Amino acid sequence: MTCVYDLDKGVVLHVGKGKVSGVLVPFWKRIKINKIQMESVAIDMSPASILSVKTNAPKATMVFDQFHIIKKLNETISKIRRDLYNKEKNKVIK
Repeated sequence: MTCVYDLDKGVVLHVGKGKVSGVLVPFWKRIKINKIQMESVAIDMSPASILSVKTNAPKATMVFDQFHIIKKLNETISKIRRDLYNKEKNKVIK
C-alpha cells in the first residue's frame, strides 16, 4: 500500500494499492486541481517515489524517512562485515 499523509495536520490524504508511481496519479491530480504547492515531501527511498515527486512536485525538498535510511545503513554494515569475515576467515575479527 502507498499512503500519503499530511504530517502537519496528521491526516491521511490518499491510499493506493501498490508501490508504483501510477498509484499516486489520482493524488497528484487533486494536488494540481487545488493548486497546492508543497514545500517538502518525506518519502521512502524507492525509485518510483523519487520519480513521482520529481515529476509532480519538482520544487519540493525531498526528505528520506528515518526508517529507510537506517535500514539501508544496516544493510551496508552487514555487507561490509560479511565481506570482512569471508576475507579474513582464519583470523580473529573484533
